[in-house]
Parts: sequence; C-alpha cells; structure tokens
Amino acid sequence: MKSGAKSTAVLAAVVMLVWLVAGAGCTSRESQAQGTPDITGAITSYQTTKNGGAAPNDPISDRLKPGANQGSRSIATILVEANKDGGAAKIDKASITITTDTKIYDQRGGERKTADISAIMVGERVQVWFTGPVKESYPVQATAREITILRP
Repeated sequence: MKSGAKSTAVLAAVVMLVWLVAGAGCTSRESQAQGTPDITGAITSYQTTKNGGAAPNDPISDRLKPGANQGSRSIATILVEANKDGGAAKIDKASITITTDTKIYDQRGGERKTADISAIMVGERVQVWFTGPVKESYPVQATAREITILRP
C-alpha cells in the first residue's frame, strides 16, 4: 500500500472512531418515548393556556387538528405528581406544558390508541416523556413530547 493510500485509510478509520465515540454517549429526548418515562403519576391540576390561539368557546381539541396551527404552540399546562408507592422516582412533581406537537395516547390494558387533549383530565394516571430543556425548579418545568393516559 502506498503512503498516500495508507494515510487516507488511517484518517478514515480515525474519523469513524471519533464519530462512534462521540455518538455513544448521546441520547435524544425524542427517542425516550420508547424508554422509561420522565414521570409517571396522577394529574392534579389542568389549565388551558391563555394565549392558546382559539376563541374562548372553541374546543381545545380543535387546535390540535392537522393544519390548524403554524408551528408548536402551548395549549395547556398540567401538574403531574408521581405515584407515592415508596418507589424512588427521579421527579416527584412536574409542571408540564402541552403543545400542538405533543403526542397523546390512551392506553387500556395492552391496547394503545391516539387521543386528543380532551382525554386529559384531573385525576388521570399518566406517563410523560419530556422534550427540550427542563427547568430545574420545583416543581420541574418541562414540555411534553408524549403523554400516555393509563387506564385500567
């Protein structure tokens, strides 16, 4: 092998190694919905967002219809308190913003169906996956990427 070809092969190997090592420790919040939820608990408070973009009498779910919005907008905020079952939850309480990009599911037993914002009510048990930055306040403030309503 000639010197130039050897240098190119070594450089390519180094670049691939750096790429693999750099990516090994990175996880995307976008892929967490397949992993452990950021919080599991009961909804203890629900508020619609004042500037959600609809007239006062318009149902919130209309704001989630495809093509209804340009970009992600906040439509509601829920407070979720983790189960108090003696488990070691990382987050015990979270103020969670629901946006037009939040995916909502209704799960009964093993069956999971797409739902809309109207399915979310105080007292419901939910699993929530966050997206974007999480404010380290108390309670934690985050935006929901996905919410799964857990039904018996």
